Amino acid sequence: MGRTLSPNLPVSAPLQRPGPRQRAESGPTKALIGFIASLDLETIDAMTLERARAHTLDTIGACLAGSRQPVTEIAERAVGETGGGVPVPGLARRRDMLSAAFLAGTACHGLELDDGFRAGAVHPGAVVVPAALVSAYDAGASGGDFLGAVIAGYEVSARIAAVIHPAARRRGFHNTPLAGVFAAATAAGVLRGLDPGRLEHAFGLAASSASGLHTYMHGGDVKRIHCGLAARDGVFAALLAENGFTAAENALEIDQGFFRAFAGDDDGG
Repeated sequence: MGRTLSPNLPVSAPLQRPGPRQRAESGPTKALIGFIASLDLETIDAMTLERARAHTLDTIGACLAGSRQPVTEIAERAVGETGGGVPVPGLARRRDMLSAAFLAGTACHGLELDDGFRAGAVHPGAVVVPAALVSAYDAGASGGDFLGAVIAGYEVSARIAAVIHPAARRRGFHNTPLAGVFAAATAAGVLRGLDPGRLEHAFGLAASSASGLHTYMHGGDVKRIHCGLAARDGVFAALLAENGFTAAENALEIDQGFFRAFAGDDDGG
């Protein structure tokens, strides 16, 4: 694992697992959406901005190193001859947005050099930065807009992962793609200008893409694509929501929602 996140993240009130009677209008999903919607780069302290820049550069470095690994080359061949004009760090051929996000995320995690947040057992950078890079490139975003999207994505990744850990890990799930798909949707959604309503639908769509098992502990290279899949699916969720695709609101905390599926008790808690 590369850099470990500083505990001094820009945080709102801590997320809590909801009680059975928690009102929908005040639950964890809307708390995160509210944070994302109100995030103003002008109010972010200098240390957090410096850390966001450092983690971005660190993750791109991990991507460049991982781009020459056999697993990345295999993934690139699997993508095939997809067109598009989005660059991938370390690779010669440009791709469409979704393929670029997948390949960049796969490369970023290829050598386990990417950063980590121990409280959530999650690798934020390898999912957030690829999603932000391809979305910023497609939108022609400014450096400030890009940095704001990275900060929002890191916050979402760390918050959600901290809530589900260690319960999800004990059940055999990999926290990075589980929480990462929401973080990727956040980064892409911010850069595409999604309003809070559409961003919440992107969360609902991302919830149905959250996946990843610890089967890699028994061999194989599947862990390398977990970040790529989460980055791709998060960007896709934002694109779908932008174009009017809908999903359940409050997807994190509702009955049969994300928290219940990955961290809830068998008695329904």
